Amino acid sequence: MIILFILILGAIFASFVSTAAYRIPRGISIILPFSECGNCNTRLKPYELIPVFSYIFLGGKCRYCKQRIPLRYFFAEVILPATWFFIYLKYGFSILGYIFYANSLILLYLSLIDVDTGFVAIWEILMVYLTGVLYIFCLVMGYLPGFLWESLKAVIVGVGVVLLSYGIVYLIKRRIPMGGGDLLLLPGLSIFLSIEKVLMMLVITGVLGITISTFLLISGKAKREQKFPFIPFLSAGFFLEVLIF
Repeated sequence: MIILFILILGAIFASFVSTAAYRIPRGISIILPFSECGNCNTRLKPYELIPVFSYIFLGGKCRYCKQRIPLRYFFAEVILPATWFFIYLKYGFSILGYIFYANSLILLYLSLIDVDTGFVAIWEILMVYLTGVLYIFCLVMGYLPGFLWESLKAVIVGVGVVLLSYGIVYLIKRRIPMGGGDLLLLPGLSIFLSIEKVLMMLVITGVLGITISTFLLISGKAKREQKFPFIPFLSAGFFLEVLIF
């Protein structure tokens, strides 16, 4: 019964985060107007807003103008409940579990914006650092197992990877990298990991990124010069590392 509750709640939150990720970058209130089709602006009925099931029932298209609904919103409503399910299995309703529940919402929000617009503001990335500060506080106070120094060393590695990436781009293009703010997410996620786990997260992120981007290129769904979003792969690498590996 608890698992069913977690799955339903996760789908509801995923739907809300999807709405926020669409509206906030466009300067639209997340409260008003009520949900409507982004193409024909027709106000949607309540039964057209049921997470997961409405997408399937509507065949992935707007009922009124037949415009295709982006598949990423359906994936969000499936992936977040699944992530919450695994968080519950491993951490239950513990302090660390609640921190990871919150992080999953933040990373889903950032991932959707990255896929949709290709630009994530620094203040949005800093939300991960807020949960990181909470994690460090609980670590210092003894509410969580582990050592502060391990987290600090992991953050140093994360910062090192960011600086190295910026340095390589500067050497190649002879200019300060612009548009690479999503890399700043890496040190924030490193707070929750050890050095070994940070390195493993990067390996998982790289494998996922190369595999999916190669598939998209071969299938013709993406172009060679297209910039692929980084945050969804990094988010997946983070949760695969903390939940499974």
